[in-house]
Amino acid sequence: MKIIEKIKHISSKENSKIAIGLGSKKGYINRMKQLIPLINDNKKLEILLVHNSSFKISENEFNEKVEIVEAKNPSQMMINLLLKDKVDGIVRGSIGSSVFLKNVKKAFKINKISRIALLEDVNNRDFLFFPVGIDEARSIEEKLFFIKEGSDILNKIGIISSIAVLSGGRLGDIGRDKAVDKSIEDANILIGKAKIKNIKNIFHSEILIEKAVKKANIIVAPDGISGNLIYRTLVHLGNGLSHGALYLETYEEGKIIIDTSRVAPINEYRSAILFASAFKYILKNK
Repeated sequence: MKIIEKIKHISSKENSKIAIGLGSKKGYINRMKQLIPLINDNKKLEILLVHNSSFKISENEFNEKVEIVEAKNPSQMMINLLLKDKVDGIVRGSIGSSVFLKNVKKAFKINKISRIALLEDVNNRDFLFFPVGIDEARSIEEKLFFIKEGSDILNKIGIISSIAVLSGGRLGDIGRDKAVDKSIEDANILIGKAKIKNIKNIFHSEILIEKAVKKANIIVAPDGISGNLIYRTLVHLGNGLSHGALYLETYEEGKIIIDTSRVAPINEYRSAILFASAFKYILKNK
């Protein structure tokens, strides 16, 4: 079964309340209206729609499953609701990333954010993917953290992980370029350390991401820059899908935050809400 199908199933198991941020542009409001019918089939899901108090939204614009919350600082409001356990998870939605990230770091007293994304290619093959931020997973130890968390998440939803580690070339390319050699060496070191930590089903897919996606449900990019490019190429050029990205540091503290693009299609918001909802169950079994 696909990862996203598992998540949809788990999200329907128990009641959950998820807050999602709404940007002030009219287009964002119209897209949010399109979202609500897509989640109406989940009878156990409640939505808090948090928006800036500088503009007004009528309760009549949404159905009874949606609670409208006004705030001077919507991202801070959502984080406060999460910290006080008033909601089970939050989704960034169409709120700007810079203010949102700043508030998350301040509230959780962390210096960096690590995100693990759930992506899907044009052939409907989905997989966890990281790093997606240009400054994420700079070291082998940080990549090990990603791998451990990703494997744990899949295990909790009943899926055996298969992990593909990408590098900057094929093994036959060794000697052509020092940077490529270093990337291949790092991939092999990462796999060796993962096996020492009893992480199974991990393999070096070299630069062949097209083969990795056929075998793996977790894919590790060589670094944050290449990871971000892969994400953008898949989602914005290749007719792929993003289902949101989990903040790992807050997940470790039992608080679920799902990142989305403010210009994401409706499908990403829907999946992100279900993603956040499912983690209520996952955390109980962590």
